Amino acid sequence: RQAKEEVDRDLSTVVADRDYYRDQLNAFADDVNVRTEKAEQAEDELQTTRARYDELSETAAAKDKELEEIRERLEEQQNVAQAAQQMLLDKAEELRAREEE
Repeated sequence: RQAKEEVDRDLSTVVADRDYYRDQLNAFADDVNVRTEKAEQAEDELQTTRARYDELSETAAAKDKELEEIRERLEEQQNVAQAAQQMLLDKAEELRAREEE
């Protein structure tokens, strides 16, 4: 009888230990799952951010090119305007010289 009680106590301890470690293992697995999900979400956010960065970089490069083209056209227009102004000044000088004759 005493031996049976000891076996029952030992069995009860083993079952309690098993349940405790199972609970600990399940809690650890839940924690790992939560951390894995957070890591996957962070990876998704990183991919989204990289894609947005690439998109903005392409847009910025296109805008830089467009700005350079505008600067070139403006410079050409300024050169044409200066040449026209010089022609007008030359014409005006020519007309003044004729009037003085």
